[in-house]
Amino acid sequence: MLFAMFSYAQTTVTGKVIDEQTEPLLGVTVLIKGSSSATTTDIDGNYSISVADAATATIVYSYVGYATTEVPVNNQSVINVTLKEDLALLDQIVVVGYGGVKKSDITGSVSSVTGKELNAFPVLDAAQALQGRAAGVVVQSNNGGEPGAPINIQIRGNTSIGASSSPLIVVDGFIGASMPQANDIESMEILKDASATAIYGSRGANGVVLVTTKKGRNGKMVVEYNTNYSIQNTTNELDLLNADQFAAYQTQIRANNGNTIAYPQGPANTDWQDLIYTTGSTKTHQFSFSGGSDKINFYASANYFDQEGIIINSDFERITFLSNIDAQVNDKLKLGLNLFGSLGTKNGVSTQSTGLGGIGGGGDDVISLAMRYAPDQPVFNDDGSYNSGNTVGDLVDNPFAIATERVDETRETDFRSNFYANYEIIKGLEFKTTLGLSSETSKQGTYSPSSLEVTAGAVGGRAA
Repeated sequence: MLFAMFSYAQTTVTGKVIDEQTEPLLGVTVLIKGSSSATTTDIDGNYSISVADAATATIVYSYVGYATTEVPVNNQSVINVTLKEDLALLDQIVVVGYGGVKKSDITGSVSSVTGKELNAFPVLDAAQALQGRAAGVVVQSNNGGEPGAPINIQIRGNTSIGASSSPLIVVDGFIGASMPQANDIESMEILKDASATAIYGSRGANGVVLVTTKKGRNGKMVVEYNTNYSIQNTTNELDLLNADQFAAYQTQIRANNGNTIAYPQGPANTDWQDLIYTTGSTKTHQFSFSGGSDKINFYASANYFDQEGIIINSDFERITFLSNIDAQVNDKLKLGLNLFGSLGTKNGVSTQSTGLGGIGGGGDDVISLAMRYAPDQPVFNDDGSYNSGNTVGDLVDNPFAIATERVDETRETDFRSNFYANYEIIKGLEFKTTLGLSSETSKQGTYSPSSLEVTAGAVGGRAA
């Protein structure tokens, strides 16, 4: 995995969540307060979750229609919880399809996540914040988890063998829109079953994620600035042989094959994992202002996200903006405009095989190469060129050379403009029309210089 926070001694806490009638509760969200670690209870109400600091951690239990409960761990390994009903929560409005209904009136399978929950910790994509907060929803990072890698959402498992299993994303009523930043989201509703997704037809076969962005409210202008900085590191590198151990092992292999000549140990003792791994960091800045009156409300924000990966020379930078304007023209007519834009640049280092790893096969991803390249070989030759003398096993590229010399840059832009007009014909009957414009572009450039002798030298380098 490429994303990993600092790790302490882990304690596993297990338990059971029941209601006041001692019945087990399925799908209760169990969250370590102030972290991204979360899970849900199973059909018997049981759960299991890892806690980094059992002495000071607090577990938060939340469930639709029940009061949220917080329990300090206090070094306990078993915590059983009884949740109490909170009827006031059932009066909250949940967005479903064309409108909103009370939670108590919902008959389909729907999970609701508030903006506050989404912003409990910094994330690359708002979809990441859904992990552990909605029963039946699985969030995965594609392409090895490198900075800027796309996030995949699956609702109730993989629904297709060959086709996409991604749900339909609907933002402020507009289908197929890009996911906004977590700071700009008021709430998310996940529609899971056929009854909840019926109005979207076949497009909702994999489930539907309804996103409601923040709007301005009547009153004085509110200005907010939020920033966050975090660091990332590997929690556990593989314990590989050093140069002396490697040479002794190779000599033993030779002896087993009847070869009495000792392995000619190389001049170095290189920790290839230490060379390719580094301390990553994530920086976020968000500025927003909102306000309004009886006639017009507005909300606007700008977000900056910068991530340095834990593999050298991997990074991702993105700038986004969002603007929502709603105007009450008269007692019957309401107009609205939504603007969204995003510009992202990703510099990637291969963490998954492209099949160009060398004659020996096995891939050209730097993580695999760091485990396969001989530890008795130096990074550079005496003449300053990259060493390519992996003398035993696979003939593969120098992992440090791959990470520093190969170029893989992707630039993505996304712009969306949506307009709506809502007219009240008579009380209880409204006509709404919408118009949307969306533009997405993605450009990728790659280059492998001829200095990468095994994979590129024979053809003088590669560019795309």
